[in-house]
Amino acid sequence: MIERKINTESPFVYHSGMVLVRDNLYRGKKNRLSLGGFLRLEEKNVINEFDRQIIMHVLDRGYVTRKCLNRGMEYNRDSKQTLRKLCENGVLERYHYVYEHESGVKRTVNFYGLADAAKKASVIGIRNSLSLSLNKNIRDFSYDYILDNPVSVLKMLEYNIMDVSLMKEYGEKIVKRFKNFQMKKGGIVYNQPYMYNVYGSGENNDRNNYLIIPVVARRNQGWRKELFNEMNHILECVTMKFGDKTPILIVNTEDNKMACEAAGKIKDYPLVNAAAVFFISDWGVSSTEILENLLNIIKPEKEMYEIIQLQL
Repeated sequence: MIERKINTESPFVYHSGMVLVRDNLYRGKKNRLSLGGFLRLEEKNVINEFDRQIIMHVLDRGYVTRKCLNRGMEYNRDSKQTLRKLCENGVLERYHYVYEHESGVKRTVNFYGLADAAKKASVIGIRNSLSLSLNKNIRDFSYDYILDNPVSVLKMLEYNIMDVSLMKEYGEKIVKRFKNFQMKKGGIVYNQPYMYNVYGSGENNDRNNYLIIPVVARRNQGWRKELFNEMNHILECVTMKFGDKTPILIVNTEDNKMACEAAGKIKDYPLVNAAAVFFISDWGVSSTEILENLLNIIKPEKEMYEIIQLQL
């Protein structure tokens, strides 16, 4: 089926001049919740099992939206009221970005991260439960350093919604999920947020062995060069480390127009051009089954593409 562009504005679109805003919802007497204060919330059962599930999801993913949590949680319930409660008790922080637009000042969707006290308590709990050393730096579990880089945060939010969607839709077919896998070659180190090893249909010895690799791109300055250098590096590393697996790159762009803009440059990068590369917009990730709604660009200059399904 060949379709022309249908662009829907994504909540994760990058705009130049974005400024971070931390919403101060905490109702405590001090500026921030202390570790002792967090433990008292636990003791008084202010934090329940559903709250803990949310806390662990946020700890694992760094920053998340409410929609990401709702889709990724085991409970079939909206997290709206719980997120508000956790913010008011100082367990979570709520953020958004603002930016200038021709129609005035606009803001992004809200996203959430753990406050320091909850982060420390959760990390210590993880280490105790796994009998790990308590000397490992807590910052290893922190993503605070990227908050002032909206491109990195927007990518993280989109990677996370893509991950929960793939795990929910295709979890039974995913043999192994890789998280924060380091791609190292020639002194260059790139941290790949997620990858998925899956097998195609067929008998055991005849099944194709795939490595699905999402790559999120935002329309920041120099994004095309950044995107293709990233994909080139990934493919070089995958060839060395996963020679028995066929890589499939799924490039997540802000919209279909951006996907066509990217596809128009693929021929300039031989290694990427020879690989299986498909596209999907933010809207496609958020609103459809990902592997059944991939874009194969037919004529990038005319923004024409076909919708294809990746059969597993």
